[in-house]
Amino acid sequence: QQETLPQQALKEEVAAFFGAEPRETVLTRFAQVDCCLSPVLDIASAAETPHAKARGIVQRTAEGATQAVFPVWVDGEPPSGRSPLGHVPRHSIEGKQKS
Repeated sequence: QQETLPQQALKEEVAAFFGAEPRETVLTRFAQVDCCLSPVLDIASAAETPHAKARGIVQRTAEGATQAVFPVWVDGEPPSGRSPLGHVPRHSIEGKQKS
């Protein structure tokens, strides 16, 4: 408790505890405990969760890439996909040139 941040010893102890067992074993052990625990998923796995599917917050591009989108519905509409990396919409460029 008196250790200064970043509490390296605590981080190591927690990492060792969770790293000692397979993920499913840990999830089963904590399933009936009143605590906040969920695995950290890669984006492809996260896209398959009921929460992500229902909200449409993880989408696949036309090229098959997986992307997380802004997780807010506006006027009843789900989030839309983002432009490809490195692509700037033409209207954005034109608007900046006029400034």
